[in-house]
Amino acid sequence: MTKWIIVTILVCAPSAFAANILETAQQTNQFNTLLTAIQKSGLQNTLEGDGPFTVFAPTDEAFAKIPQETLQKVLDDKATLVNILTYHVIAEKLNSWEILDKRSLKTVNGQLLAPTYDGNNLQIQKANITTVDIKCDNGVIHVIDNVMMPVLENIAVIATNAKIFNTLVAAVEKAGLLEALTGEGTLTVFAPTDEAFAKIPQQQIEQLLQDKNADKLVALLKYHVLGESLYARDLLKAQNRATLLGQTLNFSYENGNTLVEKVVISKPNVVASNGIIHIVDQVLIPKDWSLETEGETLSQQKTNTFSPEKMQKIIELAIERGVPLYNHGQAAGCAAVYEVTINFILQEPGLPNDLATTLRQALNKADNQNSYRLKAWTYRYALDEAYMRVKNMN
Repeated sequence: MTKWIIVTILVCAPSAFAANILETAQQTNQFNTLLTAIQKSGLQNTLEGDGPFTVFAPTDEAFAKIPQETLQKVLDDKATLVNILTYHVIAEKLNSWEILDKRSLKTVNGQLLAPTYDGNNLQIQKANITTVDIKCDNGVIHVIDNVMMPVLENIAVIATNAKIFNTLVAAVEKAGLLEALTGEGTLTVFAPTDEAFAKIPQQQIEQLLQDKNADKLVALLKYHVLGESLYARDLLKAQNRATLLGQTLNFSYENGNTLVEKVVISKPNVVASNGIIHIVDQVLIPKDWSLETEGETLSQQKTNTFSPEKMQKIIELAIERGVPLYNHGQAAGCAAVYEVTINFILQEPGLPNDLATTLRQALNKADNQNSYRLKAWTYRYALDEAYMRVKNMN
């Protein structure tokens, strides 16, 4: 059924092309408003460049659905206009059948688009793609019947309007970091709610906001921010990233939740115009950071102690389960046991860097192997090496 749909789409697609995206759009009489918007935004040179690009192009009829007064305001606001137009552009060439294979598409704007197929129409963010695969020298155009609107509010505005980040917003303002959260850059913010801050004694919060602790406050806040825009799935793929403070945050997955430094991200992927907000239910404390108040100390809990004995037992159990599976012809099952074990070990706090490197290299190598027998042995060699290293630590 899926193959039949794709063939139908291909048959409908225009095949001749000898012009760039902008020139191709100019050759028809259905993109006049879009062309005007591109000219006002200053993006014409980009769309005439080498690319490749995929452009979801709203027709004049699509723009006509926007009230004239609202449309004129957008056309007169260059920053907003660029934001909207780049939300319609992907920085790679994607034909219709390739779009169907993707769960999401990252736009030049930085925000994601979600393609769907409802049984009759291929859609992108609920806009119907009415004509597909108009090929150009520097990419492809897909015609859509609605203008897609990105999130236009920045991180600071969203946090303020949410009314659940009052302490965080107050801290950001006190630290003089509000401008950084309203700028045009791309950021990832792990945002503790008021409930998260409430887990810290009020006296310590009040002291943290005092002028004498300004450096500590700035450090604490920067530890919650990455200098790039990463969705939850990107965090898990990356496994760790350096914060604006310079220290690294580690990411893991457990019981259906994405975790940052073992703290649950209670609501991931809140999109802003300048990045992504992940809501967390606990304040993240940097390493070697502390705040003392009348005998009480707010600091990172010293729970990141690596246990060689525990690691040995984990590896022994994996091998005990994996070997019988392999010997009975179930190489896939054996490989799965070893892979789960390696991923579990990589989430262990305090894992030495050399061990983590060995295990990650095994995962990467196995990803490129087509045989489960090879995968099983790749994982086993890594586990054996890790076992000998931790045994020598005792």
